[in-house]
Amino acid sequence: MKSKVLMFVFACLLAVDVYAWPSLPGSAVPVPFIIKKIDPVRPGKPIGRSPIAIPEVYIDGNVLYFDSVAYNATLLLVQDDVVVYEAEVSACTPQVTLPNSIEGECELRLIVGDWMFVGEIEL
Repeated sequence: MKSKVLMFVFACLLAVDVYAWPSLPGSAVPVPFIIKKIDPVRPGKPIGRSPIAIPEVYIDGNVLYFDSVAYNATLLLVQDDVVVYEAEVSACTPQVTLPNSIEGECELRLIVGDWMFVGEIEL
């Protein structure tokens, strides 16, 4: 029994290496986020939960790299209060390439449930 458990643990360690995220380019810059609650007023007694984890997102040129997205999210790029790009990001998406036609300062929004992470990026 003990050998089966050890073999299982060893197999899990190998599996983590096989499914590792691709490494970030050396020029990738982290995107700092602020957190906003989309619907801060909910009826009833709130449920005590841990705060949501802030995603680690890096940008290099027009490519966004997701280092720790453990949930599905909606990605929005906003310029001058107009959504210029929208995409769904799944928990297993390591990167998203943004269109080359979008240039200048943009507001990057990641929406996860009732939470929105907002950061400024330059394309």
